[in-house]
Amino acid sequence: MTNPINANWRTEWPPIAMITASLLSGLYFYSRFPERVPSHWGVSGQVDGWSSPFTAAFLMPVMIAAIYLLLLFVPGLDPKRDRYQEFGRVYHIFKNTIIGFMVALYFLVGLNGIGYDLPIGALVPAMVGVMFILIGNYMSKLRLNWFIGARTPWTLSSENVWNKTNRLSGKLFVLGGLLMLAETVLPISWRMPVLIFIVLLVALIPFIYSYFAYSKEEREKNK
Repeated sequence: MTNPINANWRTEWPPIAMITASLLSGLYFYSRFPERVPSHWGVSGQVDGWSSPFTAAFLMPVMIAAIYLLLLFVPGLDPKRDRYQEFGRVYHIFKNTIIGFMVALYFLVGLNGIGYDLPIGALVPAMVGVMFILIGNYMSKLRLNWFIGARTPWTLSSENVWNKTNRLSGKLFVLGGLLMLAETVLPISWRMPVLIFIVLLVALIPFIYSYFAYSKEEREKNK
């Protein structure tokens, strides 16, 4: 089956290089990790989860490689795979952004594990915010498919509703990203409410909007 995103060495060397760097760095981290490695932080930025040196060093790079392969090959299973030719460049931007975020998160956790006192509670929301802004700037360029974008029963039933909803989602993702960046300077007690608001912003509003946009389109057809 032909890959609809036209993957080649030019498009794939950035994620492959990032994944390779994380796998090789796992050897370095493994040799320097303590017996218990901090692996999870609460909203307040305090450690609330630990891993063994082997798990902390190698689990995430393997997961990143698996996610990369999923992002690379699943479009070929999409019933709308012919549409990927219309937004192939954007798909690669999405793929590389997601892999880049995960690799950066791995290095952040790894460096913290070997003794660097990094402000996890501020850096992770900032990284998520940057990822949201990058993705949001390109969502309007996505075309109808079953794999990536604002997928609801109504966007998948109407190209016009798809386009409208993804334009709105892109703006909301950018706004959510800016709020995530602002969250880094807010008091700790504000972080969870702001996070919940952002999730509702980028997930619930497009869902509701797509329903009303589709209903309006159907009413106009039946006049």
